[in-house]
Amino acid sequence: MTDKKEYQSMLKLLDATSKIEATANKLGQLGIDAEDPQIKVGATNLAAWLRSIPANGQSVKGRVLDMAKNLAAGTNQIEVRRGTGILALEAYCHKIIASTRPHWQEIALAQGWTPPPAK
Repeated sequence: MTDKKEYQSMLKLLDATSKIEATANKLGQLGIDAEDPQIKVGATNLAAWLRSIPANGQSVKGRVLDMAKNLAAGTNQIEVRRGTGILALEAYCHKIIASTRPHWQEIALAQGWTPPPAK
């Protein structure tokens, strides 16, 4: 994917109001195409969770960020973690997009790479 496009795609999917099933399919494809491991895992897990919603709920239009905020505000610890995880993924995408470093460097740094010392 082109520089930082996968982060923009993730943000669009999180913010879009569309059928849950369609969002899950697009997230699944993003999980396949993404280079950044956090986006790959986040998109794949989020798609799986959306697909686990009962069939009658998948045809309903919804916005993932609204769902995440509702989950994060709840009392069920599993749902709270899921909601805060989605919100953290959103924040991560905003952080990477705002960064001046190139896409490859962001991924390398996340994997533990350190730049060579300045001479």
